[in-house]
Amino acid sequence: MGKPHPIELRERVVAFVEEGNSHREAARHFRVSPRFVNSMMILHQLKGSVAPGKQGHPPGGGKLMPHSDWIAARVASNGYVTLDELRVELTERGVMVHRATIGRFLQRLGLSNKKSLMASEQLRPEIARARDLWITPRRRFFNKALARLIFIDETSTNTKLTKRTGWCVKGQRYRTHAPFGKWRTQTFIAGLRCHGLTAPFIVDAPMNRLIFEAWIVTQLAPTLSKGDIVILDNVGFHKSERPAQLIKQRGAWLLARPER
Repeated sequence: MGKPHPIELRERVVAFVEEGNSHREAARHFRVSPRFVNSMMILHQLKGSVAPGKQGHPPGGGKLMPHSDWIAARVASNGYVTLDELRVELTERGVMVHRATIGRFLQRLGLSNKKSLMASEQLRPEIARARDLWITPRRRFFNKALARLIFIDETSTNTKLTKRTGWCVKGQRYRTHAPFGKWRTQTFIAGLRCHGLTAPFIVDAPMNRLIFEAWIVTQLAPTLSKGDIVILDNVGFHKSERPAQLIKQRGAWLLARPER
C-alpha cells in the first residue's frame, strides 16, 4: 500500500477547484489523476477535512478481538478446521469477515497452518513400545556418534512427459502427440551422513532387493569405516541377509528402524 499524498497538496487541490477551476484543470495543474481530485472534493464536502484516513489493518485484531477466546478454543479443539469453515461459523455468530482477516488474526494468536501426518499404527501399544525401545536407549549413544550415522533411503520418479488422457466430445478420441517411447521409473538411493550424501546412485528401474544388494556391494560398502552405523528403512528389500553380512564385514553396525 502506497503512502497517501501530503496534506498540503490535498488542501491546495481543493482550494484550486473552489477558485472556479474544473477538476481536470486541477489534475493537469498539480499532475495528479482526476479521480484523486474528485475524491478530495467529496472528502472535503462530507467531512470538512481532506486528511487521509488510517491505513493498514486495525490494531488488536479489529472486530475479531471480542471473539478471540472462542476462535482459540475452536482451533484447539479441531486443528483441521479451515479458514472458510471458521468464516461460516463466525457469520453464524454475527461476525462478517474475509478469510484473509481470519488468517491474519490466527497469526497474531501465534498459530500457523501446518500438519505432521503420523502413522495411526503408532497409537497401538506394541508399536509404541517398539518405537520407545528403539529411540530411548540409543539417543545418548547417537549424540556422541553423529558423524558415524548413515541413514539409507531412496526415492523414485516416472519419466513420462505428458498426460495420457484428455477430455473430448463423447464418441471421439482425444488426440495429441508426445515423444514415442516407454515410460520408465528412475530410482535414486543414497546414504545420508551429518555432513552430506554418501554413495549416491541412480538406477533406471524401480527399486527391488537385487538392485539394493548391488548398491550395497558396489557403492555403499567401499565407503564404510569401522564403527559406522548404517540405519535401514522398514521396507521389505532392505531386510536382506547379504547386505547385512557385507556391512558387518566392514566393521560397521546395522540397525533397522521400527515398523512404523
